[in-house]
Amino acid sequence: MKTNFSSLFRTLSIYALSNIINASIPFLLLPVLTHYLSPSAFGIVAMFQVILSFSLPFSGLNVEGAVSRQFFEKQKIDFPVYVWNAIVILFTSSIVVLIIYFVTGQMIETLTDFPYNWLSLIVLCAFAQNLSEIGLAVWQVQYQALKYGLFRITRTVTDISISLFFVVTLRESWQGRVSAQVIAIFAFAIITLFFLKKEKMIRTQVNREYIKSAIRFGLPLVPHVIGAIVITMSDRIFITKMVGLSATGLYAAGYQVGMIIGLFQNSFNQAWVPWFYEKLKLNENKTNIGIVKFTYMYFLLMLAGVVLLTVITPYIFDIFLGKDYSSARIYVFWIGLGFAFNGMYKMVVNYFFYIQKTYIVSMITFMTALLNLLLNYFFIKEFGPIGAAQATVIAFFFQFIVVWYMSSKAYKMPWLFFIRNK
Repeated sequence: MKTNFSSLFRTLSIYALSNIINASIPFLLLPVLTHYLSPSAFGIVAMFQVILSFSLPFSGLNVEGAVSRQFFEKQKIDFPVYVWNAIVILFTSSIVVLIIYFVTGQMIETLTDFPYNWLSLIVLCAFAQNLSEIGLAVWQVQYQALKYGLFRITRTVTDISISLFFVVTLRESWQGRVSAQVIAIFAFAIITLFFLKKEKMIRTQVNREYIKSAIRFGLPLVPHVIGAIVITMSDRIFITKMVGLSATGLYAAGYQVGMIIGLFQNSFNQAWVPWFYEKLKLNENKTNIGIVKFTYMYFLLMLAGVVLLTVITPYIFDIFLGKDYSSARIYVFWIGLGFAFNGMYKMVVNYFFYIQKTYIVSMITFMTALLNLLLNYFFIKEFGPIGAAQATVIAFFFQFIVVWYMSSKAYKMPWLFFIRNK
């Protein structure tokens, strides 16, 4: 098992390093943005991210997941044609989303306080980002982790460089930050197309069967993705409408620090999943006990990470954020704890993905999202913006416990090995 775990950690180190660098760049930009953007302007930037996140699954229908899955069937299908048809789906669904936003734009502006005339750029961003995700999915299944990481880091550096020029030099406030993201995401979507074509990973031929296949795979996952977005993003909408944009800006700043836990658990999950699937296929009791032991250690590591982050939070705020954002530190512990439970959830939900019972995951995520919406309303009403962070913790904990219980029924693992050995 030691050798096997060492290979896991080598892969993890590549993803973790690229993700840390990628996340550190905008984090290091926080002092600049919080200096040049008021909490209200920062709140509009946060709402741009919320609407973009909601748009992504409808624009892309999770076709990048279908591409990843079909890569392992490339002996049976024409994979480059499959990739092209995934892009066709992406383009078509993005047009549909654009039409919907054109019709409902005024309602969206009322709900989010995000300007109606900028919504079309969000759809463009959603299309471009989903296109890039297809390229990233291809590189990931080909084990090209270095290319994967360099692409994401370079895109982030480009985004931040343009942001600094627009916000600091041209003093364009939130418009400069949003415009920079649009330009960077679209430019790297074009680069994705270039690489896919160069690597002979796309061939322009429409195939109805491939289109049906990609839709059958991705469409059932839309509720799951939307539910996950509701859990992580709806808090900012509630705060905006119930408290105000300034409160949303403060919350978003504290949330970004708390997401440090999310960064680490996401990096681990990228490396863990292929290794985990490989070991489950062995169906060996000793190996399964090793997986369970490691899972328990990981749970403890997540909680220890929250404690450490809470201890260093005052220093992070003193160094990276201005005085206007000092009150945002109260959110960090709760957001960090929420992402710790989310990391634990990822360790147990992968059993459902392994046995391909994703509809169960969608149902649980949907229930969790409803719970989160209710808790957000009542907690914010009772406790203020901090209630949104506490609602996130409860929702993630509920999701983790329910999925753990149900996955233990669906796929038998020696979770109580320490009792049986006595």
